[in-house]
Formats: sequence, C-alpha cells, structure tokens
Amino acid sequence: MSYEPLILSFQIASIALVITGVLGIAVAAVLANGRFVGRDLLDVVFTSPAVLPPTVLGYYLLVLVDRRSAFGQVFEAVTGSSIVFTKTGAVVAAVIGTMPLVVRNARSALEDIVPSSSRQQGPSAPPRGARPSPCRSRSRRGGSPPRSCSPSRAHSGTSG
Repeated sequence: MSYEPLILSFQIASIALVITGVLGIAVAAVLANGRFVGRDLLDVVFTSPAVLPPTVLGYYLLVLVDRRSAFGQVFEAVTGSSIVFTKTGAVVAAVIGTMPLVVRNARSALEDIVPSSSRQQGPSAPPRGARPSPCRSRSRRGGSPPRSCSPSRAHSGTSG
C-alpha cells in the first residue's frame, strides 16, 4: 500500500491552510474595518466562490489557468511549467475554494471585537445592540424628557 497520495494531500492542505489563513484574515480585517471605494467588489471577489458548486468552480479554474489563457501563459513563461494538474495548481484550487469560508468567519469575528468608535460611528454613538436612552430620544423629537431624566432627581438619591 502506497501512502504517497495521502502525503500529497496533507502537503497540499497544509500549504493551502497557511496561505488561506494569512490572506483570508488580512482580507477580513480590511473588510471589517475599512470604508473605501471598491470594498463591496472586494467582498464579492473573495466570497463568491462559496456559491458555486465545486465542479463549476473547478471548471472555471481550469479555464482561468489553462496554457492558452493569459494567466497560464504568464505562469508558464515565469516558471517553465504549466500550472494545470500540478501540486501548485492543487494548492491554488484549495486556496480559492476555502477562502470564502475563512474571510466570512474571520470578518464576523473581527467585527464583533473591534470597538464601535473605530467603525466610524462617531465617539458618542451607543454600542452595537444598545437601546437608545429615553431621555436622549425624547429630547431629540421635541418632547420633554420624563421627570426621571432631570438632573436634580438623578443626583438626589430618590427613586421615582
């Protein structure tokens, strides 16, 4: 029994794990914290492979990196070999297939731990999920705030 296919699979998965982890977390950090032109396009580019069936994704990758494609020709000119059906090609396919999972989960985690003030909500914005203060919201609408909001009652120690 030969263990070469198993060893090759572990090698490809290990390399793809490192590349996807580093690149995916970096992209997720940019998407979670940044506000810039093209942000939505970057999000679509890195998360769209998740909606494609694996066979369709594989076919598109073959078309993209084929010897006749621009990318395939450049890769072959630089390295002297084709990327199709090689270890490098398998790593590229694994990275592209798993990138949406890493980006989506890392972005969600980073958005939960990043302070709200760094998301450009302003220094006086309430934390995410906080209910608005009845004192603040009524005074904005033009109505008078309830008696419990008056400064003299808040500091006198009496309850209302």
